[in-house]
Amino acid sequence: LRRESDSTAQEVRRMIAEPSFQSIQSQQFRRILNDAVSRGISVGVQYGDTLFKIPLEKVGDLESAFTEIEYEYIRLFEPLAGGVYLQLLHAESPNAELFDFDSFESGIPAEDDDAEIQQAIEEFNQSIGRIWSRYFG
Repeated sequence: LRRESDSTAQEVRRMIAEPSFQSIQSQQFRRILNDAVSRGISVGVQYGDTLFKIPLEKVGDLESAFTEIEYEYIRLFEPLAGGVYLQLLHAESPNAELFDFDSFESGIPAEDDDAEIQQAIEEFNQSIGRIWSRYFG
């Protein structure tokens, strides 16, 4: 589910003319990121309804932040649902890769949407904000 304002959507289209977002599992993030760096193309992250263009010197910070987000996700959801997978939306073009951190979702079926899971979702979203602020202030 994409959630963005019109202004952010316009910025995204400037980076990727006709973005077609596909769901990826978190394990694919590093491969896509490393491939983008090796090809020398732009990397962007949408978070908090803002598009961040990640300069090459901050790619390591992006990878570290993502690793912390993954660990937080596992810490919160593994005890509740077992083998769950963090997913996010990704769009690509020949000149850019874009990750939508506003679209993080779990592989937990909707019928498991109980109070404990809702609490974990809220805590996870707060954790993402703290982690992102530490790296990209």
